[in-house]
Amino acid sequence: MHTRGRAVAVGLLVAGAAAAALLHWWAEFSFPLAWVDEAHFLAPARSLITRGTLAAPQIGAAQGIFWLPDGYSVLVAPLAGSVTAVRALSLVAAVAFAAGLVLAVDRAGVVWVAAAAAAWLVAPRVVLMSNVARMEAPVLALAGVALLFIGRRRWVAALAVAALAPLVHPVGVVVLAAVAACAAWFRHGHRGRWDWFLLGGVGVAWAAEAAWFAWHADLVSQHLAFQLQRKAGRPPSLPWTRALLLALAVGGGLEAARRRREASAGAPVAATCLLMAAGFVVVTAVGNELWYEVLGGATAGLLLAAGAVLLLPLGRLRTGGAALAGVAGGALAAAGIVATLTTPLYGMNPGIGRTGEWQRFTAEAVVALDRLDRQLDAPATVVVHRLSGIGPWLYDRQWRHLRVVQPTPVTPVPAAGTDYALATLDQRPFTRAVVEAELPAGEPVAALRSDQGSFELRVYRGAFRGP
Repeated sequence: MHTRGRAVAVGLLVAGAAAAALLHWWAEFSFPLAWVDEAHFLAPARSLITRGTLAAPQIGAAQGIFWLPDGYSVLVAPLAGSVTAVRALSLVAAVAFAAGLVLAVDRAGVVWVAAAAAAWLVAPRVVLMSNVARMEAPVLALAGVALLFIGRRRWVAALAVAALAPLVHPVGVVVLAAVAACAAWFRHGHRGRWDWFLLGGVGVAWAAEAAWFAWHADLVSQHLAFQLQRKAGRPPSLPWTRALLLALAVGGGLEAARRRREASAGAPVAATCLLMAAGFVVVTAVGNELWYEVLGGATAGLLLAAGAVLLLPLGRLRTGGAALAGVAGGALAAAGIVATLTTPLYGMNPGIGRTGEWQRFTAEAVVALDRLDRQLDAPATVVVHRLSGIGPWLYDRQWRHLRVVQPTPVTPVPAAGTDYALATLDQRPFTRAVVEAELPAGEPVAALRSDQGSFELRVYRGAFRGP
């Protein structure tokens, strides 16, 4: 690849990453609003770093959670004391995926991939994914590293990295399956000095996780049964746009596989990208989770674009190709930024965090609970509503009498064991309606509203009325 084209590609990628960082800084890492998933996933991580165990009494999981693997908790444990720090890690992971993809292509058409990656980084759902304490961004970071190894035909290292992805989240199976299928098909490659040691280390991690789950087999069956039953109640969804992505990815993957005998330098990377794109679309359709939408939409589209650049003459354009890619990337990125700033997603917009209102609100909530704690002369359990995002700001605080727990649907707290019910409310109508319908009767014993009125805290005697 020409030095000029590589310089333009790096410039596009850096510009996209900088624009994404500015969007996150502008929203003060508060977009999306505090999400209940973060309370679930950060509790085991905090326990691991403070107590040396994955048990999570903060969410009623005295022995741990077993509806998901533990790789994410291990990954974020050193940062788990700060929600902002864990959210920042998601942004770093998203940039790592984009960079890995661009470096894996690294030939004449890389400027087009860099342009698409820059636009991807500022797309609305990618910004959300990059600013929440969830697993999708780290899974994609592992995918980017695996693609980087594939670009250098280091299949053993690629398999090792890809095998970590399912330990972070089950959707990582898509990454592992795509890499394994292409490793078996293309075969020829070479090994670095430490590749087998890397694979052995990942094998130890898998063995440890398997032993941990086997040790808690009864809980594993209960948690997984609940999770599968919940997902079974959601019918698959495949709009025509994603169906088109799926068809193009499958067709392109077959074409890349056909080129094995032609010794096409980009065929292994193209095939892996296209298989991942197809897998993410299927996962999004079947899983039908709002956080998966970024995988089956923008991310699948980016992977498809990378595969197309490697397979089509577009990747071999010389005259004016870099300039044209730069203009196209800039236009796409501008459109992504405008969409991110103007399109409310899941009842939210990035402007909510500009003044630090949530941070001030959580500090005031702790003061209110301190006041309640001083009024008590006996231990009391405060149950946080399952949809309230304030959980991580209350975990592990040392009160004299209060014990705060936020149950999950899989790990409920009995009403008989509840002294106080705590709920936070925000402007999202679909969560506010649920919370208000389940609040206990009577007047709250403690209440406060944030300085700009976006958030409320209410504490009641007694238990919630239940879902």
